[in-house]
Amino acid sequence: MSELEIVLGILASVSALYGFTIAYYVFARGLQLQEEEGVWAANRKGREPKTKEDRDEALGKIAWRRVLLNIFLIGSTISFTFSAWGDLSYLGNPVPEHARQGVVGFQALALGVVVWFVGVGIGNLRDTFRNMSPNKALTQLARTWQELTRSPEPSRRAVVPLVVGGILLVVFLLTLQVQTDYLLRHSYSNEAKNITFVTTAPLWEESVKIGSAVVGGALFSSFGVLGLWIRQKRLGEPRLELGRLWTRGWRSASVIVFGVVATAFAVSESLGGGLDGRVATQLGFAIKILTHPAFSMLAVPVILEARPRAALFIGIGYGFHSMMNCIVNFVPEGFVRTTFYLLGLLFIGCVDFWFLSRWYPPIRAILRKFLPPLR
Repeated sequence: MSELEIVLGILASVSALYGFTIAYYVFARGLQLQEEEGVWAANRKGREPKTKEDRDEALGKIAWRRVLLNIFLIGSTISFTFSAWGDLSYLGNPVPEHARQGVVGFQALALGVVVWFVGVGIGNLRDTFRNMSPNKALTQLARTWQELTRSPEPSRRAVVPLVVGGILLVVFLLTLQVQTDYLLRHSYSNEAKNITFVTTAPLWEESVKIGSAVVGGALFSSFGVLGLWIRQKRLGEPRLELGRLWTRGWRSASVIVFGVVATAFAVSESLGGGLDGRVATQLGFAIKILTHPAFSMLAVPVILEARPRAALFIGIGYGFHSMMNCIVNFVPEGFVRTTFYLLGLLFIGCVDFWFLSRWYPPIRAILRKFLPPLR
């Protein structure tokens, strides 16, 4: 297949995809107008929403969806124009830069459409959970969703979290040994070594972060409670509930240990120990400092409560790390890689802050001060 055929195929594909976004925009705007008319009609007939405040709140939600829809249309138009301009310029002046512009614009448009519909699907799924009928299967799904969004509390039985933390440290040691003693020594090309790092590094790095946080946090909390107990005994002070203090200290110390270990990984990669082997710039160092804790941030408070959902959030940490490694190692360097990398960071940050805001009301209150009421 010649380069001209590829350019013509991209031009046809980007035109078809942009036509789809236009059709979706028209359809969605029509539905929004029907929703607005329904709200006004219900309000005039005395049905829900009855009060002016409820009516304005319902109209405000529709207005925000319209704003997001228009942003989606504008972004799609910019991506289409950028791609089509490059493809048409190539037809008049066949240089690789014009063909590359067409490919980048098409990738941006396709990525925007995928991200948009993933967001729409998540929003619809959330509304479905809220309004689902009391069917047994659906009720179980609703309970599962409530379990995931429930605020985590450390378990009074510390044995199970400590055992899980110890298992994660064993996984770290075994995976690192397999990676170093077998896979890397039997890799005869840089590509094979990169694939080895991409597939094994997330497993042992996130395991040591979480395992160290659980076990190390327990040790530091024990030292603190032991010192407090000795002080109470020497001074004759009234004895406090040391078990509850140990649990609180365990949670705080685990977060601190996790942050220290994650920062150590970020510093090591910034000094040239990452997949690319490059020394990071100041901006790159700052991004790594924010990125490494974000991978398994959700697993730390959940694993201390010794519930089954801890496995899910540990897996999410593995998945986030693997996703970013794949972007760094396999996406072409330049504008495309930077775009995918920043979008990956944005996605991880949104997931982390959403769950943290559901678990901890103070974080939710802070976010509401800076974010518009999308609900």
